[in-house]
Amino acid sequence: MKMKSIKLLSILFVMSLVICLTSAAAFADTTSVTVKLNDSNLESYTSTQLNAFNTTASHDYSTYDDCHSRYRYYTASGPEMEQVFNDALTNQLLYDLDDVVSIEITASDNYSVTLSKSSLLDTTRYYYPDPEDLNDPGITTVPAIIATQYGNLGGSLSTNNCLRNFYGQTNPNDYTILNFVSSISEINLITN
Repeated sequence: MKMKSIKLLSILFVMSLVICLTSAAAFADTTSVTVKLNDSNLESYTSTQLNAFNTTASHDYSTYDDCHSRYRYYTASGPEMEQVFNDALTNQLLYDLDDVVSIEITASDNYSVTLSKSSLLDTTRYYYPDPEDLNDPGITTVPAIIATQYGNLGGSLSTNNCLRNFYGQTNPNDYTILNFVSSISEINLITN
């Protein structure tokens, strides 16, 4: 009986170890992203290649966190999504970014968010430093980016949980945090 218990414990230990190791791999930071068109690969970009785009810059982002009933503020650095997508579509003869209707962003753990292209790229979005003051001179327009590093506003930037998408709010109550995907592995551009 004691031998069976030891065997059972050993098997359970090995199974839990395997599950832990595969879970850690699924949530690992990603250092490259594949841009697809209708599920067909177009281009893959490393963090280094993304940082080489001429739109790469740091921006401040605000979002309302409905789950915790508070505002969150981030600083993120990376290229504008629009430039990356246009680059990926350069050799595509049939489609350009105007033909894209939605964008599916998928993490390494297969969590995905699909946003309309018009909402993500064609709508003016903002950083709100004070959600109570719509006349605050610090309100600025911000682009949708693929962040290669980010951090809390005023803190140091880190590559943890990157690559990651950030975009601004249309109004101070815009709940954008739900659509911020960490550890992005692929972005699928979807046409009609």
